[in-house]
Amino acid sequence: MFCPSWLDIDLSAIAHNIRRVREMEPEGTDMIAVVKADAYGHGVLPIAERARAEGVKLLAVANLHEVERLREGGDKGEILVLGAPPFGGELPAALRLRPTLTVFTAEQVERIAAAGGGRVHVKVETGMNRIGARPGEELQAVLDALRRCPNVTMTGIFSHLAVADEDREGLTAAQVRRFDSAVAQARAAGFSPMAHLRNTAAGLNGIAPAYDAVRLGIGLYGLSPLPEAMGLKPVAQWKTRVSYVKTLKAGERVGYGATYTAPGRRRIATIAVGYADGYRRSFAPGDVLIRGMRAPVVGRICMDQCMVDVTEVAGAAPGDEVVLLGRQGQAEITAQELADRDHTIH
Repeated sequence: MFCPSWLDIDLSAIAHNIRRVREMEPEGTDMIAVVKADAYGHGVLPIAERARAEGVKLLAVANLHEVERLREGGDKGEILVLGAPPFGGELPAALRLRPTLTVFTAEQVERIAAAGGGRVHVKVETGMNRIGARPGEELQAVLDALRRCPNVTMTGIFSHLAVADEDREGLTAAQVRRFDSAVAQARAAGFSPMAHLRNTAAGLNGIAPAYDAVRLGIGLYGLSPLPEAMGLKPVAQWKTRVSYVKTLKAGERVGYGATYTAPGRRRIATIAVGYADGYRRSFAPGDVLIRGMRAPVVGRICMDQCMVDVTEVAGAAPGDEVVLLGRQGQAEITAQELADRDHTIH
């Protein structure tokens, strides 16, 4: 209520994006909604609730703290922890949260069994070299441990694609072959797990098989890892307000370091956002939107304020809504634009 900048989250866009990806998947493919990192910063509880309302049975998070938050918020469904399981002393408390844990070593399976057991998905290493058991001897050790520990139930098997947005040097095809061999190995050992490999990119471009489920991560929030939007709708808009407008004469300077000098008479607006709010210094030079027009950021971005040139924005005044990310009228600043300024990904 009192924050000087805020996110507007469109939950109907969450529903649209789930339905859009379902349209592109084979009939019967399950969906896993990835809501780690506070639902990519969008607010995990309302996002999770809307995903559940759209029929998503399995949520995925990065760690047990995120499971705890969802449980405290009232979520009673299945939640998969994509990261490594906790160590022995933490396991009994962790299992009370009823997570589906990820395992990739025999020792992890045995620790979970000793703590009381539960559901697990087995992570397979296919080429990303982050976490996972390699098909063959390493995976077999995990499968043997699962057979020895009947209170640990293998309900899934999965891997992560490294370059699904571009399939550089045939790596995705190689990862698919390795994953196929892992799934066949698990089934030969008597297990019938749900298999999932596709991420948003692979779901949009069909570069990898759907198997039993697709993990919808960045696409859930309306951002495509491909050059095309693919019919997805961005979920978030980031806004603030104009707090002050003043007129500068030629030669007057703006901000810390006096890095901007007015080339002539200019109208400068101060807006109530800065790098402490996440509006990074690297976002300048760049623009914001005021009254449906682009207004360039001038000078250095401060901790909780920054200045923009509104000389060409007729009538700009204190209280005007400022769009930092999103659409205003016919103008738009996309997440990709901000990412390009910061040399990162959207």
